[in-house]
Amino acid sequence: MDSETFFLTASADCFRHEPAVISYDSSLTFSELELCVGRVAARLKEIGVKSGMRVALLTPNDWKSLVIMLSVLRSGAVACLLNVRNPAVIIESQLKALNCGILACPSNARRDTIVAFNCNADEMFPSDDSGLQLLETDDLINCCNEPLASGERVWDSSAPATIVFTSGSTCEPKAVVHSCANHMANASASNDLHALIPGDRWLLSLPMYHVGGLGIVFRCLLAGATIVLPAPGESLACVLEAHAITHVSLVPTQLKCLLQEDVSSRKYDSLKCLLTGGAATPDVLIAHALDEGMPVYKTYGMTETSSQVTTVDPGAYRDKRFTSGRALPCSTIRIATDGELMIRGASVCLGYSVGSGIHPVSDDQGWFASGDIGIFDPDGYLNIRGRKDRRFISGGENINPEEIEVALLALDQVSQAVAVPVDDKDFGHRPVAFIDTQYGGIDDVSLRTSLERTLPRFKIPVCFYPWPKKEKLGFKANREDFKRVAEELAQIAQNKSASS
Repeated sequence: MDSETFFLTASADCFRHEPAVISYDSSLTFSELELCVGRVAARLKEIGVKSGMRVALLTPNDWKSLVIMLSVLRSGAVACLLNVRNPAVIIESQLKALNCGILACPSNARRDTIVAFNCNADEMFPSDDSGLQLLETDDLINCCNEPLASGERVWDSSAPATIVFTSGSTCEPKAVVHSCANHMANASASNDLHALIPGDRWLLSLPMYHVGGLGIVFRCLLAGATIVLPAPGESLACVLEAHAITHVSLVPTQLKCLLQEDVSSRKYDSLKCLLTGGAATPDVLIAHALDEGMPVYKTYGMTETSSQVTTVDPGAYRDKRFTSGRALPCSTIRIATDGELMIRGASVCLGYSVGSGIHPVSDDQGWFASGDIGIFDPDGYLNIRGRKDRRFISGGENINPEEIEVALLALDQVSQAVAVPVDDKDFGHRPVAFIDTQYGGIDDVSLRTSLERTLPRFKIPVCFYPWPKKEKLGFKANREDFKRVAEELAQIAQNKSASS
């Protein structure tokens, strides 16, 4: 295998004195970041971390975690990025599924997490009997002050580099394996579309265990731009203004919260690009952002494609801003006969982690079946209709739950919405919706009147239920949980009707 130059090393050679990371408690230039990463990678090698080894990271979004993640990549190992919000039992099952023998976490990590792994928190390197080697992030970061050992390590951009779990909104989360080449192909294509240059600042508003957060890291490090890490609890509006942010990626909920603030009184003159994705974004939010002068661009992507597949381009007319944009140069899209989007390109992941191996996600021709349904307009702009496995038929009509949810989320009083089908003897299925409102109550008449402006009657839910309590849904709720609760409520209503 030919030795390649690690991508951060190449960037440090070009952008040595440019700021690479700015956080509330530290800042690093590209040369300083590269030096820290080299020293921590050397320490990992001394500990016994080898190419291909899987190292789990249970860390917050801070500069120390960024350094350690990059150090794992530099060492040729695989960074397995775990959701810090998951309970210990889920983290433990994921570690076992990934065959991880090493876990890096802060010294003040939750005691229940450490206890679940049978690790001695006072012992840096437990015996092999514990089944898990625990590395404290502060001890690793202290290596940044030690002399850097000489000797270039072999690095392969095409080898497995990261493992990120899918959201698991419809099924059990899948462990997606990417190479650095996957991430870099996507980042380069994104940077070319929405110009990212040294001096620009991208707010890392998404966690690094989310592929959207990883995408921001790779974009900035390749372009010589700055990653800005907000302080815990810092207002999104305040950090955009205080740090003169030029680029930001937001999920629709974050965009909605930002727009509910007094945006007209704030100055976002520095903002060049606001990407929104991760879920269906209601047109009313896009329109509101555009009316406020925000440079908002919808994007479509998924964990398996290393983030973006399509994005609205800067030169698009206003009516195109409500689409999901056109395919990035790193991706090719075709639409199957059933409307499913098939994706091929350099940013499609290596596959799903299965035991110690990798199961490919693409067919023999390299096409990945996304599970999403969409159509292109005559100008090549994509419109997403929903998930193939969520579509259901009601009275002979196809219904995509996402369309109902977008219409509900466009209403000011609705903060969360999930639509699911329930069995119906006359129509086969009918839609019902769970909603969370700012005011606590649900006004069925008002909701139906509002929805009639944007939805045909057969798509308007026959029942509106309040958002279920956590104990009803479980920790990681998915659509099957909502469907189960809906069926229970429908049965209760049917029993009451039969007894009256």
